Amino acid sequence: MHFFHYEYPKEKEHLSKARDMFCFMAFTSLRYSDLAALKPVNLVDGYLDFCTEKTDDKLHIALNEHAMKIIKKYSWYKGLDREISQVYFKGNTRHEDTYKFWEQISCHDARRTFVCCSLALGIPASVVMSCTGHSDYESMKPYIEVADETQKMQMEKWNTHQYKSGIIESMEKMTPIQLKLLFEYVKSMV
Repeated sequence: MHFFHYEYPKEKEHLSKARDMFCFMAFTSLRYSDLAALKPVNLVDGYLDFCTEKTDDKLHIALNEHAMKIIKKYSWYKGLDREISQVYFKGNTRHEDTYKFWEQISCHDARRTFVCCSLALGIPASVVMSCTGHSDYESMKPYIEVADETQKMQMEKWNTHQYKSGIIESMEKMTPIQLKLLFEYVKSMV
């Protein structure tokens, strides 16, 4: 976080873009090849949706507030339209097409949504399978993806860590008398 907030002197201002790229990768788990290939179509409602360059894995990553600050800093994010990108292969040749969202959604996506949301709500897999008619977990597995809200809640840990770090920094600067007063105040709240 210190690096994320670091302000370069005027003569080294050009390094701030490299810092932002490094921090964005640290906040999102991206490889440089994926960061370099990102397009506005990959940013959808606070998430990154893209197919990795190295392994061709389809990823859906919730963006924490720090990553969003970096995105908002750069102008290519403005005017984002709701489109999706699909990657497919013909032989060993990689192809990528961009579509409007409504061109790609199907009725079967509703069934997948049911499975993902039910599991995210904590409904046991056996109950979900009884609703969908799947006979075993392996046959239901293709429907399972980490639900957006579940992932977002887990990624919120990045945001709360910032505040905990700030509290610890403040406490380290306190005198013993101030710490004792704080302890007594917290004790009285319990």
